[in-house]
Order: sequence, then structure tokens, then C-alpha cells
Amino acid sequence: MKTLIAVVALSLIFNSYYPEYHPNPPQPERPHLTASAGVFDGPSGRETYYNLPMGRCISIMRDMGYSVEEYPFYIREDGAKCLGNYVMCAANLSTRPKGTIIETSLGMAIVVDTGDFVYSYPDGVDLCTDW
Repeated sequence: MKTLIAVVALSLIFNSYYPEYHPNPPQPERPHLTASAGVFDGPSGRETYYNLPMGRCISIMRDMGYSVEEYPFYIREDGAKCLGNYVMCAANLSTRPKGTIIETSLGMAIVVDTGDFVYSYPDGVDLCTDW
């Protein structure tokens, strides 16, 4: 219980958004992106990670119809920031608009953001984590 309280407190401080309760799904047992590796050749392209406040992205997704009930925000035990059953990620919005579901090394992901990395890696995926 103390761990859960600590995760929620840190999320409030660092993510500017309170995670809704959701049980942690199984974590991948195959090779995957890690904080120590930093980059991974994933099933949908080059994977990297970022840890920024996700409140604005979540608000936009809520406005797009992704409800709290069906798509709660939470942080998995492996550090992946999730919206519903999906890891949140950033991608090239020209080819993968917000809401697109893609396969990643950390599981299925939903595009909620983009970044400057798409200029160098147009097929790249930036996974949202708390690392």
C-alpha cells in the first residue's frame, strides 16, 4: 500500500495528472525497451522513451472521447504510462494520428503525442515512461 501511495504522490508531483486506479497488466517477457538501453528496434520502428508530464496529452485524448472509465491513466509496475490497456506514445502524426494503436516492445500502444524526433526518425516511436 505504501508503494501505491508513493507512486500516486510522485505522479502528482512529476506528471501533473492523477492516475486513475487500474490493475497492472502483465509485463512483456520478450526483449524490450529499457531505461538502460535507451533505444530498441521495436516491431513498429525505432523505440525511445521520454518522461514528461502527460496531463495535457491526457486532456486532449479525453476531449477526443477517450473516457476515464474506458481509458484510465495509470503507471504500470514496469514504469510504462498507460491510457486504458495501451502504453502512451509519441509518433509522427502525419502517418500515425492521435488515437492510432501500434505494436511496441512494451505492448500495444496508443499515439497521444509527437516530438522533434520524427524529423530524424519518421517511423520512430517515443514511449511514455516514468524512468
